[in-house]
Amino acid sequence: MRLQLILTVALTFLASAKPLCAADQPREDLRLSDIDLRRADGNIDLKMNFDFSDLRLGSDREIALIPVIHDDKGNTATMPRVVVAGHNRYIRDLRADNIAPGETLTKPGKTVAYSVSVPFQPWMENATVSVAEDLCGCGLDLISSSRRDIALLDFTPRTFTPSFLYMRPTAEVVKTRNIKGSAYIDFRVNRTDINPDYRRNPEELKKITASIDSIKGDSDITIKTLTIRGFASPEGSLANNERLAKGRTEALASYVNNLYHFPAGVMKTSWVAEDWDGLEAWVKNNEIENRDEILAIIADTSLDPDKREWRLKSRFPQQYRYLLENVYPGLRHSDYAVDYTIRTFTDPAQIREIAFTAPQKLSLEEFYVAGEKMTPGTPEFNRLWDAALSVYPTSEVANLNAANAAMASGNLDRATALLAKAGDTPEAIYARGNLAAMRGDYKTATEMFSRAAKLKVADAPAALSRITEILNANPIQLLK
Repeated sequence: MRLQLILTVALTFLASAKPLCAADQPREDLRLSDIDLRRADGNIDLKMNFDFSDLRLGSDREIALIPVIHDDKGNTATMPRVVVAGHNRYIRDLRADNIAPGETLTKPGKTVAYSVSVPFQPWMENATVSVAEDLCGCGLDLISSSRRDIALLDFTPRTFTPSFLYMRPTAEVVKTRNIKGSAYIDFRVNRTDINPDYRRNPEELKKITASIDSIKGDSDITIKTLTIRGFASPEGSLANNERLAKGRTEALASYVNNLYHFPAGVMKTSWVAEDWDGLEAWVKNNEIENRDEILAIIADTSLDPDKREWRLKSRFPQQYRYLLENVYPGLRHSDYAVDYTIRTFTDPAQIREIAFTAPQKLSLEEFYVAGEKMTPGTPEFNRLWDAALSVYPTSEVANLNAANAAMASGNLDRATALLAKAGDTPEAIYARGNLAAMRGDYKTATEMFSRAAKLKVADAPAALSRITEILNANPIQLLK
């Protein structure tokens, strides 16, 4: 009868008791407070208070609380335990030295200030910080043990992914280009006929013919006009200089036309009997004795040219002789200009080929047409806009688009230099926002994107929103 009663009481107790290590909700009488979690100097620093003031625990019982960082792939980093033990268990733990260095042993009714640093590891970028309860000395088991999740970690780098706006240039209705130069043809004294072999004439005539030859045989090009403007120097009478300038210009035009047989109307000529403007420019830009007085004579248009020359010669004979010997020869020149048109190209593949072989044939808008069919960030795409810059180095649009291409390939230093020449259009302001954001300068990026948004750049509001998201991102989310 006595044995049956003992067994009945024992079975009743076991049936009502909870398994010591079974999964359960965290105990409400184990409270955490003042949680401070941060990442600094390569560590995860955790501070908090364990509050056991309401805990009731049997004299022979203990609970070990184990802070732990873990992820969904099974990585864990455990921190020193806090062990709270009833009176008898507390004494036994002290006597048996059951508490490892760094761990804390306390009694119910106390509050423990906890502080620990854990070396940050890459897997902790996305992880959970928890406090697990070990009721039976079984150690950490995140699956079966009761645990309280106290924070979520998300240290995934927040990067700005830009959208680049390539600006479409205004299309040229007719692509008109020209080649300009100056030739210094030598004529015998007081003569107007050309001797191609006289003195430096072979190389000077070659300047003109080389310019024409560079385009004449190209089926994509049509020469519209070839203009020759001849200049004579001021020495001698105006009447004779008029005759020489006119005759020598017409002789040169005839020589060139006999080589190429241009259609009627292509060749155009004009002349300046005495190049006083050229003389004035030289004196202004060079040191010469009595320069101001000489300039005053040169600029005195109330005197006819012959009187000006006589006054210059008589008042400043030494300087006049210097000018006659060293400057006047350079005033006897023939300026030429070849004006031509280039046909329009529409096929992106053909434009791409021309961009890498004869970029001077393309309008800036044609470069854009080719770029629309290419992948930003690729070497070929960058080459396209480098080619555009070689033809249009001062174009704000060309510099803007080349800057976008540089950013797309990660060359931020080059983009900085190019954007300095891209003007202040809404698209350029937006591009500067992209550059600042890619460099991590979110303050400047916000300013640029705000300006661009006010100027109705369509992509600016989304860029602003992304910057705000990055700035407001909290890598540590404490859980209630």
